[in-house]
Amino acid sequence: MQKGITAFRKLKSPDKKRIGGVPTILLVPPELQFVAQRLYQSTTVDPGSGGTLGTANIHAGRYRPVVADWLSDSEFSGSSPKAWYLFRDPGVLAPVVVSFLDGVQTPTVEAAEADFHKLGMQFRGYFDFGVDLAEPLAGIKAKVEA
Repeated sequence: MQKGITAFRKLKSPDKKRIGGVPTILLVPPELQFVAQRLYQSTTVDPGSGGTLGTANIHAGRYRPVVADWLSDSEFSGSSPKAWYLFRDPGVLAPVVVSFLDGVQTPTVEAAEADFHKLGMQFRGYFDFGVDLAEPLAGIKAKVEA
């Protein structure tokens, strides 16, 4: 976690300026869900035998865990049961954006009378939106090897 936070804090823009800020979201695959939850909730940690570190969890309450089920799904390229991500508050800098055609954020539903040989009405609905990667400096991926 320490290496991930350090890498996050060292992010630089293309013109070599530090971005600054702190991560607020810890995105993990299902395999790391309970580790992330303990990291977020527990106020103490077990430093192991002979450790010189204290038992206070300095990360408690700092990085809200979010679980994404497909992060470890082998059907997706780049998936891993051990990799995790740190993101800044999306209100500050979002990694992903959603766009709507002409700003319409609700589905369009249209109705018409059915053909003469059928009783009733015909309906169709559609939703014009798109999702795209926005800002690569919004977070980091910690690649953990097996």
